Amino acid sequence: MTAVHSGQLLESPVLTFLPLYHWSDITYLQWLIASSTTTVTQSPASTTDATHPLETSSAPPAATSPAPIKYIFRVGIQNVPTYSILNKIMIKHNRDTYEIWPGVAFPIDSEEGKAILGTPNGAGVAWLLAQHKKELGNLAIKKVTVFYAENESDLCRWPSLCFWLQ
Repeated sequence: MTAVHSGQLLESPVLTFLPLYHWSDITYLQWLIASSTTTVTQSPASTTDATHPLETSSAPPAATSPAPIKYIFRVGIQNVPTYSILNKIMIKHNRDTYEIWPGVAFPIDSEEGKAILGTPNGAGVAWLLAQHKKELGNLAIKKVTVFYAENESDLCRWPSLCFWLQ
């Protein structure tokens, strides 16, 4: 019996699950956590008492809001539909490989930009902005950069994308 099959027979220790179905749901929550300010406060004990060091709180101050999003990166894309579209775009522009940053940028309203936005990786970014417009503001994708994010362990030059927001 495989691990997958035996795991299905076990009772889950988690009783409830958050309704996280899409990349955009998880990314939004990661952004909230990452953009929250970490504050450092003094312990109520004397500052000379070595047994009571500074305490940290991950709660942001009440008056602050999360940092704005300026860029969204999708790195090392191996998704076949996205990879296929990116390869066609590179061939159209007489490029046989993905260039290291700064790569090649396309306005989002260009044919290439629209094609990238229509891929699973591009649609996820668009869905994130649409789904969380109230929290993120009226952000729009300005352009998209196709590049290779250098990684020593890569056997292939998997493409990466940077979506520039405004």
